[in-house]
Amino acid sequence: MKSINILILLIIIYLQFSFIFRNSGLVNYIKVKNEINNIRKENNIIYKKNIKLIKDINSLINDYEIIEEYARNELNFIKNDELFYLVN
Repeated sequence: MKSINILILLIIIYLQFSFIFRNSGLVNYIKVKNEINNIRKENNIIYKKNIKLIKDINSLINDYEIIEEYARNELNFIKNDELFYLVN
């Protein structure tokens, strides 16, 4: 009877070890779950950046003042009646 109890105990220990530490075990589950959460956070950040870019694109397409500001700041455009001075 004693040897059967030891055998059952060893089987239980083996099954617990397998459940926790194997590739499909609890440790791997927790690792994958954390990776999924990190990827979701990254996706959320990228989604917010995309929304901002879409708003910027719509502003550049529809708002003349934004287009003019972009042309002046980024492309160094000036109006016909303006003079451009470059100071070093």
